[in-house]
Amino acid sequence: MSSPRPADINTAEVQLTLKQIGKFHALSYAAKKENFSKFLAAVSKIEEKWDIERLHLWKYILRLCGERGVMPIINENQSVEILKEFLMNYDDPVNFYYSLVKPVEPEAVLCHGDFCRNNMLFSYDSDGKPVSVKFFDLQTPRYSSPAIDLSFFLLMNTSKEMRENCWDDFLNAYRESVKSVLPDTEVPEVDFGRVGVYGYLHCSFFLPIMSAENRNTPPIEELLKLTPYERGVIMSKTGGPKETQYLVDIVKFLLKKNYIRATYY
Repeated sequence: MSSPRPADINTAEVQLTLKQIGKFHALSYAAKKENFSKFLAAVSKIEEKWDIERLHLWKYILRLCGERGVMPIINENQSVEILKEFLMNYDDPVNFYYSLVKPVEPEAVLCHGDFCRNNMLFSYDSDGKPVSVKFFDLQTPRYSSPAIDLSFFLLMNTSKEMRENCWDDFLNAYRESVKSVLPDTEVPEVDFGRVGVYGYLHCSFFLPIMSAENRNTPPIEELLKLTPYERGVIMSKTGGPKETQYLVDIVKFLLKKNYIRATYY
């Protein structure tokens, strides 16, 4: 069976990753409890901030790639009304994006910001069992909901079967890891309904690039010569039917979990 993952990853590796990112996120809760204003001041110095001009340049990539996983479901006459309303969010990419990443207290933490398999390294014991994981490429940290890390990682790096069979177990593993660091602190619930679609925004263009055997896209220097719309068209056609089905499976899962909303701002 083919996999929608950019690299091989199994359930044990997913569980280990979630436990480790849970410990990382827990440090934010601890720091906020100790001195909230000092923590926010420190975060403001390192947090990545997407400017409005940059988001407008990505407008067509986000819209056309996002439609790739949605339109086949609409064409099957499933969830038509909510999906059409969902697509309207792409008309205003700035508000759409910032409504997802806007920090909401007390949930917000300092997130990795680009949390997927290609930014982590595993070590294994003699039996091939994963025993530790290290994260790297911390160039885009963001103060936001833990769901921006969790949704990107889980939607990008797990198969349809893993999501359907293990999703709740994965989230429980994450939550228990946060609580293990903060046994005397109430841990906020992660609002996936508000933020979970964030992972799809990124998967919609990145997953086909990482999964396609034939990316059929021109070199980056050629892409940069094109208009934003032309780049969006090319990015939305990366790979083929297999990559489209990966995105359709993600959208169907988000619908099943009630993570798709008509509006986010």
